[in-house]
Amino acid sequence: MRPFEKKVLGEAELISITHATWPIMFSHMGVNDSSCSSSAEIKAYVDLLKREDDGKAFLKLMRNFNQTEEFQNLV
Repeated sequence: MRPFEKKVLGEAELISITHATWPIMFSHMGVNDSSCSSSAEIKAYVDLLKREDDGKAFLKLMRNFNQTEEFQNLV
């Protein structure tokens, strides 16, 4: 998820996530066994991620995690 935190790189990564590319990434990096998920279910992640704003809300979320030392020490 780190690439999404960076300007330009996050936007490029988000553009690369499509209904055609996501099932490949999902099965190779997302889960151990993707055979338990239907194609429609896997592709739904793309729709949820991008919604009406093409993923701008997702990028905002990924870039605004609390990274202070105090917060990190809570973990």
